[in-house]
Amino acid sequence: MSVIPGFLRANLWLLLFGAAIGTVFGGVASSLTASTFESTATVMTSADSGPLDQGALGRVQFLDSRVDEYAALAVTDSFVQRVVTMNNLRVSAGDLSDRLYVGSPRGTGLLDLTVRASSPVVAADQANAVARELTKVIPERENLLPVRATVVATAPVPSAPFNNSPLLYLVRYAVAGLTVALGAALWRSYSQRSMIGRSR
Repeated sequence: MSVIPGFLRANLWLLLFGAAIGTVFGGVASSLTASTFESTATVMTSADSGPLDQGALGRVQFLDSRVDEYAALAVTDSFVQRVVTMNNLRVSAGDLSDRLYVGSPRGTGLLDLTVRASSPVVAADQANAVARELTKVIPERENLLPVRATVVATAPVPSAPFNNSPLLYLVRYAVAGLTVALGAALWRSYSQRSMIGRSR
């Protein structure tokens, strides 16, 4: 352990140089990376009593068995095409599908519909469009029990990108530069010791 302080003192300039270079590259990468905004709308599903009703517990179990299917439905080509067509979205179904993410917390009957886009307004508008169409499609698919789907949280317009924090870029690249410099310092120290060993 006693060699570590000496090693750091001997290579301090190299480590600082590596961190500084990494920070510069991080700043450049941050400025060149396009910002991506993310917005999420939430749909809640619930089942009413019907001809095949088995009580409240049965309705809950029925929904639990169906929510995963609803989530899968939301990313199908036919559904996404319907979203684009019915809402006059200026985007292809394939593009929207690539930027659409659907989650469903287990046992909640909720569907989180997230859209990512380069524009915060577009991200919110498209997420809300997906949610609206899903509330129409889900009841149409069920005949065993009347199922309702309701938008319980509309997608807000995000105020900041989720993937382009300048500070995060600086830290990541500074750590990367420091790691490279540390490797170079270790190699330099090993080479010096090898040369001393051979001279003896």
